[in-house]
Amino acid sequence: MKQVSIPFQKHTAVFGETQSGKTTVVNHISQKFDDHGVLFIDLEDMGEVDNAQRFDKDDDLDDLKQHLEKGKIATYVPDAWDEDIRKEEIKVLGKKLIFEWNIPVYVIADEIQEYGSSSSNVFDVFAVRGLKRGVHLVSITQRPAKLSQTIATQTDTFIFFQVGEFERRYFEKYSLPFDDLMKGFN
Repeated sequence: MKQVSIPFQKHTAVFGETQSGKTTVVNHISQKFDDHGVLFIDLEDMGEVDNAQRFDKDDDLDDLKQHLEKGKIATYVPDAWDEDIRKEEIKVLGKKLIFEWNIPVYVIADEIQEYGSSSSNVFDVFAVRGLKRGVHLVSITQRPAKLSQTIATQTDTFIFFQVGEFERRYFEKYSLPFDDLMKGFN
């Protein structure tokens, strides 16, 4: 296996089929960030993030802020059953992270397609306003066609795992050089 150093300097998107290792690899890379806090948004409450303290809507967000200020890893678990509540929780969290807290943090949104559509996503504000304030968005999805256009256009690093034919057509539609990127990996 070839070891690759991937600095998440701006926004990053990670694409791949179910069980292709997307979250596992991002988890591993995130363990190396010591100059930023890391916040995984974990819709399914899988608990698969190493060295992370778990937070949810019942926890005090100031505790989360203090945890991230120390450069630590946290997992935030939004309400998985009610889409409107889930989106509102992320909006409140985004407002704190981007406009109030002023701390450098990587926000890793697993299954980001569950927070909106290709035309609008609650994480759009992270993509548009986050970098200026030290908030880097890492989008993980098995459905890149459902990634919002705002997030896609604000993302400069793409990591591809195994993807299906539908996703290949999506990359071609938006002129992403999928085949060129995959040379030597197939």
